[in-house]
Amino acid sequence: MATQPMWSENGTKSPESSERAKDGNPARLRGVVLTACVLGGLLIRGLLIVAAPGHGYLADHVDLMAWAEYARVHGPYRLYDLPPDTQIAVNVPPRLAGEYRVLPGQVLNVCNYPPAACYVFWLQGWLWRGVDDRRLEVRGPDGQAGSALPVVNTVAARLVNALPSVAADLLMAVGVLLLVRVSGRGQGGSGAELAAFALVVFAPPILLVSCFWNQTDAWVTCLLVWCLYSLLRQRFCLAGILYGLALMTKQQALLFAPVLVYVGLSLWLSRGGTARAAARMVRMILVAAVTIVLVAAPVSITDSNRPGGGWMRWARRCYVESLTEKFPFTTLKGFNVWWLDSLAHGHTPEGLDPKAKVLGVSKDTLGKLLLTGAILATWALCARRWRWEPDAWGACAFLVTYAAFVLLTRIHERYIYYCLPFLIAVAVRFWAWIPTLIAVLLVGTFETTWFLWYAAQEDWPGIAGHSADVRAWSGFLAVLALGALVYSLAVLWPSRGGCATCEKRQN
Repeated sequence: MATQPMWSENGTKSPESSERAKDGNPARLRGVVLTACVLGGLLIRGLLIVAAPGHGYLADHVDLMAWAEYARVHGPYRLYDLPPDTQIAVNVPPRLAGEYRVLPGQVLNVCNYPPAACYVFWLQGWLWRGVDDRRLEVRGPDGQAGSALPVVNTVAARLVNALPSVAADLLMAVGVLLLVRVSGRGQGGSGAELAAFALVVFAPPILLVSCFWNQTDAWVTCLLVWCLYSLLRQRFCLAGILYGLALMTKQQALLFAPVLVYVGLSLWLSRGGTARAAARMVRMILVAAVTIVLVAAPVSITDSNRPGGGWMRWARRCYVESLTEKFPFTTLKGFNVWWLDSLAHGHTPEGLDPKAKVLGVSKDTLGKLLLTGAILATWALCARRWRWEPDAWGACAFLVTYAAFVLLTRIHERYIYYCLPFLIAVAVRFWAWIPTLIAVLLVGTFETTWFLWYAAQEDWPGIAGHSADVRAWSGFLAVLALGALVYSLAVLWPSRGGCATCEKRQN
């Protein structure tokens, strides 16, 4: 096929080449912006990793790296055998010891992550040994040489701890960009896509959780973002694999189940939807189940004769104990409804008891009832506003995961993380959600730094030594979190005679 000439006979550019150049400039600009975001995001993450040994959250880092070392030595399939009295050397920071001191420390928790995370810990253990083989020699009671403990809370250990989360952050940013593209059906423009990417890369709670707290919430959230994108592209088998992996990575993937129910209803009840279309969600569920079996099989075979659950020990440890037994408090520094309740009771053990009765039911049960009501309201409002169209799926994902943070008992502070990518994907397309985004980012930033300003030196429960101003500020953040949920549900109510998609097109 003949190609169009770039230059005309008089030496000027042809109209076709001028149009191609004009179209190419935005593409180059997008590439520059994306590259700048990635480099800037990596730079900030690097600075946070360097600062983490002196100022970051310590307890979770100790546990996670101890699990990584045990998985390296004994294999990922035996990580659930880690004894509760395991020791590891801790580079204790000056804010806790006056100066940096390497001391033997106690691992606080045995592994309560599903099997897919165990494989990641195993890889981290080998990487850690490769980049930092520093050891603390510990002598036994008789003075004889004892074990050599690896040292956590060094820059090297923090870097190894953070690497999978950093990779997940960037993959999640790409996933949110694509969510905006496919949800907006080309109407949001590249500006909205770039804004979404940049917000995920630079959002303070995302940065802090991954690189200053060194937690793993990015692993599961990234998988959920790509699962939703796969559903929007009608790739149900891929969505099933991703959701199965998410369930095998962190228990909080369960929070996404109501979103999947709404997706199934949407495929059935939307304009042109059919029961046959909705039945494709069954295929997704089956693929997810197969993924779970395949990922868990090596661990289940290894644990088949172990006490405490046998071949399903991992499920009991990760899903039953963690969700119902392990954290017996109404809130674990989550600034939500139950934080307000706890403040009202002075953070006393009685006030923090999730089994205590309110209106004749336990706080645990009341939290579940409130969440159920919020989920039903989300389904109804999304269906009314978007008429069961897929445009609603991102908003549904945000509201469900955010309502769980605000209303459930036993919620950790970091659980505000899970809603953020979905909120960003919605807020860059609908201006009415910008106040919600600002509020959630503010609450999330203080949530993920509470150990620096609220209770750095205090055991939990207890607020001895905390000023009234600090308690009032935490209460304001909890009110703001609740208000953001109420506001988000309110803005879903459609204006008279209009739907969200129509309003978006008018804008």
